[in-house]
Amino acid sequence: MTRMLMSIKSMNSDVYGMFDALRPNMFKILILASKIVSGYDEDKKSFRAPSLAFNMGTNLKILCIVAFKLVMEKRKLPNICWDDRNEKKNEIKDLRKLIEAHWCNEISSLALKTLKERQWEKPVQLPLSKDILTFQTHLGDLAENAYEALNNGINIKTNYKVLTECVLAQTIMFNRKQVGDVQYLKIETYNKENRSINQEAFTESLTAVEKIIMPKSNPYMFANPGSVNRWMQLEEMEQIATFMGHTKK
Repeated sequence: MTRMLMSIKSMNSDVYGMFDALRPNMFKILILASKIVSGYDEDKKSFRAPSLAFNMGTNLKILCIVAFKLVMEKRKLPNICWDDRNEKKNEIKDLRKLIEAHWCNEISSLALKTLKERQWEKPVQLPLSKDILTFQTHLGDLAENAYEALNNGINIKTNYKVLTECVLAQTIMFNRKQVGDVQYLKIETYNKENRSINQEAFTESLTAVEKIIMPKSNPYMFANPGSVNRWMQLEEMEQIATFMGHTKK
């Protein structure tokens, strides 16, 4: 807001602070100041900083709310004063109405247009098929090694974690699921969707140690052993890819 105030002062020397600018007859100047601060290009009809322009209207409405409260409470602060309390209240109220009714057409719609255009122009980076195949093979090897180690009773907690990570990663990759759809999946939800499957048989297939390292208080299908949290799969997949020699794009 400091940069906006500087722009306003350059156009109106009577304004000392933002409180002075909260008048309906300053609406056009507020629009111009927002465009200057956000780097608006009149020829291209676009903003250099569209997010800043998009949020400027919200910030001004919040400023109006705070200023209106100060006037209502008759609070006197340094550099904030008014001659007629009712007149100032009406000025702030009218300016807020103008912002709510017209800011979208003047600023927000153009800022949103710039944001959308940048999203369209941003190139989509897709992994190479050979990288996907390499990742798939590596996941399979990790899962198989962890499974064999579990059967042999070797580092049960560590290998159980590895196996859970691999199954979660494969579920996301091969079922084309969003990360959140899987990592936040709770056992209760999974059981509702799979009533025809005998879940008790699956539970009985676990060893006593495997049952111990996964507390019943953990509600997640892909749980973190010894914890009540779920796996953050993006981090886990990045770690596996980094271990393979790939870097995050």
